[in-house]
Amino acid sequence: MMTLEDGVLAENGTPVLTGLPPEMTLECAEGGAFLQCPFENRASDGVFPLGHLEKVERYAACVRFPVKPWWTHPAAGTAAEPLPPLTYWAVYQHAAPSGTTPALTLLIPLPTENEAVTLQAPARADEPELLAETGSARLQLQGGRCLFVAHGTDLDAMLAQAAAAVSKVLPGARLRTEKPVPPFMEGFSWCTWNAFYQDVNADKVMAGLQSFEDAKAPMPRTLILDDGWLDLEFLAKGGAVLRGFEADAQKFPGGLKAFTERVRSRFPIGDILVWHTVDGYWKGISPTSPSMQPYAPVRTTVRGDYAMRSTGLVWGVGWCDQVSLPAIDRYHDFYFDFHRFLREQGITGAKVDNQASFLFQSDNYAEGKGRTHHAAAFRQALSESARDNFNGNLISCMGNAQELLYHAPYDNLTRSSDDFFPDIPASHAAHLRANAFLGLWFGAFNWMDWDMFESGHPYGPYHAAGRVLSGGPVYVTDRPGTHNVALLRKLVFADGTIARCDAPGRPAFANLFERPEKTHAPTVLVNTFLQGQVGLVGVFQSMPGASAEAAFRAALRDVRGSVLPGAAGHRSGAWAAWLHNAKTLRVLADGGARLDVAAGDACPECPLAFEVVTFAPVYGKLAILGIEEMFNAASPVTAVTAAYGALCADFRAGGTLVVYAADKPADVRFSGESLPFEYDPATGRITATLPGAGRLEVRA
Repeated sequence: MMTLEDGVLAENGTPVLTGLPPEMTLECAEGGAFLQCPFENRASDGVFPLGHLEKVERYAACVRFPVKPWWTHPAAGTAAEPLPPLTYWAVYQHAAPSGTTPALTLLIPLPTENEAVTLQAPARADEPELLAETGSARLQLQGGRCLFVAHGTDLDAMLAQAAAAVSKVLPGARLRTEKPVPPFMEGFSWCTWNAFYQDVNADKVMAGLQSFEDAKAPMPRTLILDDGWLDLEFLAKGGAVLRGFEADAQKFPGGLKAFTERVRSRFPIGDILVWHTVDGYWKGISPTSPSMQPYAPVRTTVRGDYAMRSTGLVWGVGWCDQVSLPAIDRYHDFYFDFHRFLREQGITGAKVDNQASFLFQSDNYAEGKGRTHHAAAFRQALSESARDNFNGNLISCMGNAQELLYHAPYDNLTRSSDDFFPDIPASHAAHLRANAFLGLWFGAFNWMDWDMFESGHPYGPYHAAGRVLSGGPVYVTDRPGTHNVALLRKLVFADGTIARCDAPGRPAFANLFERPEKTHAPTVLVNTFLQGQVGLVGVFQSMPGASAEAAFRAALRDVRGSVLPGAAGHRSGAWAAWLHNAKTLRVLADGGARLDVAAGDACPECPLAFEVVTFAPVYGKLAILGIEEMFNAASPVTAVTAAYGALCADFRAGGTLVVYAADKPADVRFSGESLPFEYDPATGRITATLPGAGRLEVRA
């Protein structure tokens, strides 16, 4: 239990933070405590010291870009180095005697009713501060419950307990597990963005879908119609605003209804999602169009938050300066009218972009109530509309502002990184790492969307493997005729469905504190499947070069079952491990045993090496890993049962079987029939061909 006396925050008598300001008060919760600060300051923003963290060695954090409020990035360092401004969460590791488990402190700043609150430490990371800001020059700081603190040795348990505590006190912050999964996530999707950008039209979309069929690739089950379809009014000074809810008549003759009927009459498309920005279009809604008048367009200007103003880079967001937004009390009507119209045309979901733009618009827009009021107003209305009109099919995009990440009462999917940039080689490794870091904490409140990618791109395999570990949707943005069919078959079943992991993908614990730019360390991602029965570890080279390749190979050799999240990481029994690229089977005596295998053939067609390892528990002398064609070998498996010397698994698809047996099995049967198989006594692998869906039974 935590206590706060004389400026010392302690956990069961062990000091955690010392030198806290006397105005701080404590509110205990399961797994930690909330700190409350009155923020006695007559300005609209201010910095408040948090004292000193005791015996810190290093930290890991998730940080918002100062002048890009839409996205975040990872950070790590030592106690003597700064903690970047605009930190959303930080994990500190304390010094510990050799052979003991180091203690951890988790700091999570929280938005109050009137303020956004983030962490920073300009001098040393172990001397953190809170930055509070209202987003409006007319609204002074008022304070409130602003920080959650947890202290312990099990990060998984700390995160789970912290999320449960926060969800009970923050309006709109519902746990991911308490909300339905957006239905479209269960199928493979195609997005039109990189394929056509804004030069999209009905015929091009049909040609794009036809291309999958012609290539004999897995067919998408969801179409995401991105920017370029809307009916726009172009402005004399540049940019455009939304004129009406119907599609551009020249690009989509007959309107959206004719388009959706045409698509579904020809292809097995179930869901069709369309793109729009949070305020209609990039510069808002038309101030003159009759169809937009019911939403009382309000002119805004860019002010920028504390970070933007202090760096002098407010101009960097000027391209998103809105001409006119729906009035704050008309958001509900705007979204419900828009989405109701779309639903009537056959649209079943939306990708809503540019959400964090509210952060620099609120000063003269939210009636002196600031950015938290602005954020809550549109997020509540948007979430309710997605629930009522689209059955929860909503992708919230460009929305990594703190208030938005916590306010998703009914929707359950957040884009967790900047875009897939096909022409920026350095972006690809950073992309995976940024998604995983945001998801480590905020994945408790929403599923994470790791964005689209191009299957035919040189880095396509790298991204595809990452998406398998992400737990989120899988969608490509292939141009017609550019599909990597073999790659798509590694993550999509023939019927266009996918198998997702149990939770948002996250970094392995030790990988949290790595700095690839200095150590060339790879990104190590972990997740589980089948409610924790199966584990997945992905190791991704961080950059080109011999040093980074050597670091990748060393990290792969060091993979072990104990790096898996949750209960899987604490399992004491033996594991069987299958390396997808190397096509290698290993058996590890327990969770602490190293994989200790060379990288082998780590996807030579990709500029950066990677490997996906599937872990399956050994029951007695048997382990069923799945089929070797899929990145997640276990993805076709829907259930595993062990009884009476036999191990059984239900498969939803066939392929080349991967099963471990300590000795040659007495019998292998599939759907009740004897299954021919080969057995390799050197590795213990059973190899057979599964013809399709059915039940496998292996008897020792």
